[in-house]
Amino acid sequence: MRRACRKDAVHDELVMWHRHLGWDVVETYQLGQYVGGFPDAIGRHPVSGTIVFLEFKSPGGRLTGDEQRFHAVWQGPIEVERTVTDVMSVHRKYMVADGE
Repeated sequence: MRRACRKDAVHDELVMWHRHLGWDVVETYQLGQYVGGFPDAIGRHPVSGTIVFLEFKSPGGRLTGDEQRFHAVWQGPIEVERTVTDVMSVHRKYMVADGE
């Protein structure tokens, strides 16, 4: 079953900031049509190489039920970002590879 999918208003700006910081970003928001709750993008940190699922929400926006269920079962890192400050915090969080 196909679901409606759309980009949040902050999507393009947050992707731009990740790329400005050197992240490789693949936008995946359209996969939400087919896989309920799939995150908006997948990013690879330029220093640690950590792969992170990225969920973009407008300020005040809430996770949908599908997104909450996806987050509950996914075993890798998922970050919800609303602002450029969130992007910077996520960037700092993954500066060092896991286990170092």
